[in-house]
Amino acid sequence: MCNGPTVKKIDPLPGKHSNTNVPKAIGAARQYELTGKPADQTIAQFFWDRMVHHHSYVIGGNSNYEYCGEPDKLNDRLSDNTCETCNTYNMLKLTRHLFGWQPSAAYMDYYERALYNHILASQHPESGMMTYFVPLRMGTRKEFSDSFNTFTCCVGSGIENHAKYAEQLYSYDGSNTLYVNLFVPSVLQWKAQAAVIEQRTAFPYSNSTALHFKVQQPKQLRIKLRKPFWLKGQPQLLLNGKPVTAEMGNDGYLIVQRVWKNGDKLSMALPMDLYTEAMPDNANRVAIKYGPLVLAGNLGNTRPDPVVGVPVLMTANRNVHDWLKPVPGLPLQFAMQKIGQPFDVTLQPFFATYKGYYSVYLGLFYTTRLGETPAGICCGKATTASH
Repeated sequence: MCNGPTVKKIDPLPGKHSNTNVPKAIGAARQYELTGKPADQTIAQFFWDRMVHHHSYVIGGNSNYEYCGEPDKLNDRLSDNTCETCNTYNMLKLTRHLFGWQPSAAYMDYYERALYNHILASQHPESGMMTYFVPLRMGTRKEFSDSFNTFTCCVGSGIENHAKYAEQLYSYDGSNTLYVNLFVPSVLQWKAQAAVIEQRTAFPYSNSTALHFKVQQPKQLRIKLRKPFWLKGQPQLLLNGKPVTAEMGNDGYLIVQRVWKNGDKLSMALPMDLYTEAMPDNANRVAIKYGPLVLAGNLGNTRPDPVVGVPVLMTANRNVHDWLKPVPGLPLQFAMQKIGQPFDVTLQPFFATYKGYYSVYLGLFYTTRLGETPAGICCGKATTASH
């Protein structure tokens, strides 16, 4: 890589085997940490940017049949063999290296996307078995390993994946600054500061998190909470139940600096909202998200007919909030509101979809009313549909 296209900031990935190359970028990152060679830093950073922003699907995974294609061309690369799980295992490693050089909420936004929507979605919650690929073809299903007859690379790294959820929840600068990167119930033993910080949350099933402080004596600490890209509205923080103003850092983190006392509680509201994310090369093929979560349409336990068994979205309404309504009593589930053709389905988090068939990406067709110009068509050419 040191003399190849990556150091010249030329995308090296089209036609290449993905998981042969991600470890090379990790190696470059480690070499930079040991030698300080600028070329190795360029390789690792540029590789990460190309893979995350130009070769990854909505769940944060990459590759089709283990290989990358042309950048920003994913529409025709949906199959039962998308998103090899090992690739994301390694992309998370690379992300941790880059974050350590220059902390940024953008790195942790990707980390969260991949962790919840690919890594968490790659394990069967009842059997504990793992996936090799995570299929994204419409009307597909996940195939899991078994206990004695399947041992792919993604089973090996997959076993590690689900023992590593505590990684990267927090980071610190070697002094008195703590980064709260992910919203996961946990207890941090911060020995250097003689402090214990417990994060209490049911996220993503709840829309808030709270940090509870235990300190032997009052302690000057700087707490930096990631402001996620999906956060709806302005950040709302409470200190011991009262509003507190936080400074917004250039790294995308909210800063609360003060002398913390034993029993202090800092809470943060995390309101989520529905929105769509389109294919980079097809604005009318979308995934529906809620906060950081990718939703999947539940198609049942019978293999759907490829023509009439996989619904598309057909509506004159551009407002996604009118397309879906929460299902009473079932958190994070949303029912279509007469926009699915040939039928409506219920959507739920992709990580909770493991038994039946599903669609993550949906075709979107904006119908028109009498007298309106058909959406998506102008002068005989397809145009970008808004949503």
